[in-house]
Amino acid sequence: EPWREALVQALDIMDAEAGAAPIGDDGADAEAAVPERWLIDSDRSALWPLPDNFPDELALLWSPAEALAKPSANLPAAVGALVAKASAPSTIKIDLYANPGAQAAQDALIASFSAPRRVEALLTSAKRESIGITSTQIAKDWEKEPGAVAAVVLRRAGDGSAAWPVPILAPVLAVLVHDATDWRSAFAEHLPSDQGLFAALWAQLCGEPSSSETLAVLLPWALGVLCVGRLAGVRSREARDVAFAADVALRVGSTLVADLALVQAAARLEKVLLDKKSPDLASAAPSRGRLQSLNRAPLAALISSLAEAASAGPSAIGCEAADAALEIWLRLASDLARDAQDLSGAAAAAVFQLARLWSGAATLRSYGRLHVGALLGQARLIRDASVESVDGLLLSACLADRGSRERNTALADLLQPIRQQQVDVLRVLATALREWPVKRTTVLVLEVLPEVLDKLCIRTPGGPALGRLLECSAEPLVNSTADTPVSRSLHCFLCCTVAVASAEPTGVGPALRVAVTVIRSAGGEQITPGGSVSSSRRLYEVFCGFLEALCRVAPDFCGTGRKPLTPPPPSLVAAALLLRSLARSCASAETEGAGAGKMHDLVASSPGLRRIDGLAR
Repeated sequence: EPWREALVQALDIMDAEAGAAPIGDDGADAEAAVPERWLIDSDRSALWPLPDNFPDELALLWSPAEALAKPSANLPAAVGALVAKASAPSTIKIDLYANPGAQAAQDALIASFSAPRRVEALLTSAKRESIGITSTQIAKDWEKEPGAVAAVVLRRAGDGSAAWPVPILAPVLAVLVHDATDWRSAFAEHLPSDQGLFAALWAQLCGEPSSSETLAVLLPWALGVLCVGRLAGVRSREARDVAFAADVALRVGSTLVADLALVQAAARLEKVLLDKKSPDLASAAPSRGRLQSLNRAPLAALISSLAEAASAGPSAIGCEAADAALEIWLRLASDLARDAQDLSGAAAAAVFQLARLWSGAATLRSYGRLHVGALLGQARLIRDASVESVDGLLLSACLADRGSRERNTALADLLQPIRQQQVDVLRVLATALREWPVKRTTVLVLEVLPEVLDKLCIRTPGGPALGRLLECSAEPLVNSTADTPVSRSLHCFLCCTVAVASAEPTGVGPALRVAVTVIRSAGGEQITPGGSVSSSRRLYEVFCGFLEALCRVAPDFCGTGRKPLTPPPPSLVAAALLLRSLARSCASAETEGAGAGKMHDLVASSPGLRRIDGLAR
């Protein structure tokens, strides 16, 4: 057998090396002459007893520890002393991997294994610098026993991530996608929901010029199986699968958006240069190939699945990534359908898929339907529902950049519903708090509503009032003072958060998490006309007033009731950390000691605030 021949050669090399240096009478060269195959006791205990199927010839290299527990009488005294010294647990006198003969013996041993066991041994001992050879061998074993080898290569850790290191596994998967014949079914069933693994695999394939054909197959398969397949039925799926699918869609979509920009820039450059053979134009070929593969991708199903995942609520894992991916894919499909003369196949497919999406958009859940309508023509989708029309216009403004033409257009379209008093700010804020992703709610509160709040009529306990006349105070923590539209919008949002916490005890945690994010983001906004110092102090006072009100409506959640939660909820700990951070910002901004003392008095005057503040220590 081949492994026996390799073993004979290995033993010959080892014997030659062991006897190459003679041992002098003084023992000076004795250490160099000790055969490297001698193991210390700790090594032997780990390698013995051997499996029953271990070849006898190789077993000679791992004889029981008792066989060499004492130096042989036939050995010179110097060598015997070294062998005795090597038996100390802290001393290692062997390195099988540094010995070419031992390495050959190991390779021969691995070659005698079955395919799954050989793949496991290769992955265990693989090194990044030699992963190409290892990947090729694993691909050969995959062809012999695809099912058994796939179970080893795609093994999952306890948390659902890849069991093998990503720098080792990603190149192996890239080779399998290139060369293996039956990777799709195995990947669909066993591929771990590991975002880092897919990111490394995607980056490697996109960086290889020879991977164009491979990506043309992988891209539509990944969108259909990894994204739609793991997003379908969001409520019944593992949270890790949903987050992984949303991240895959976001990563692939972001790549294709950059590809489209490159292809369009190359087309404009071609018109200027009148040279289709320019190297700059050739660099866009991989991007063009990835975009053309979209003619086989299930875009309508992908966008619908992302819309459902984004509508799962701000506390759902993967909601933010799904929302970001939804926006990217809607804009990409629209751009392809509208302006992609050089990508006729992808453009035609985009038009067809958008038509399918449009026909089924009415069945999507509220936020997903609003998001699709906002980017694809909100007025046509929900023309008969005034409430959703207002929400759709507000979301359109949130999806556009600050100061952009799209946002200004959406805000201008809101003027008619405002004049007809169809915009209920508190209802909009409560809906966003429950259903919208945190990022969109933050933009709504801090950027969009302040633009129109002064014109709105808002319901208050004392009756309707114009937004510019609102008095935002919560004595004794928050005094009435001159406020900006941002401050009034933030005050309305925090009032809605307290109301939701009072009406829905199970929703206190998610509502507080959104409020903490909005308050943290408000640090860069102008809360009062008095400058940054005044704004920092006002923001701290507003947050203290909000937490005090929350302690009154949800005492058990905040730890001030009869049955405080132990351990404290993560969102409450985040609120405590933010409270401490705002207090320090105010103290550092104040140049006089009186200001810092006032900041301390706000917490000291409230048992609830003292309880929350103690969580940050």
